[in-house]
Amino acid sequence: GFHPDLPEQRKAELFSLVLSGFEHYAKANGCSLIGIKDVPEPTTAAFGAVFSDRAFAGIPGLPTAWLDINFDSIETYMARLSSGTRKDMRRKMKSFE
Repeated sequence: GFHPDLPEQRKAELFSLVLSGFEHYAKANGCSLIGIKDVPEPTTAAFGAVFSDRAFAGIPGLPTAWLDINFDSIETYMARLSSGTRKDMRRKMKSFE
């Protein structure tokens, strides 16, 4: 984000500089395809010209999900799930061990 007192035009200039650094780093490391994932809609709207001037294109993605953490342990959370979901979650967690 940007400091709220920063003028909108300056934000666009700074964002363009950040993208320049990103593009330079990608090129220096042999990346031929680059992208920015999960850009919030307000950012896309505010800096659409900056993106399009650099040939970035928006691609729809999955919506962001929020989970209220109103449980005190993973066991309490798992107890709230259906038996099928618990089984699937246990399988996935075991694969990380």
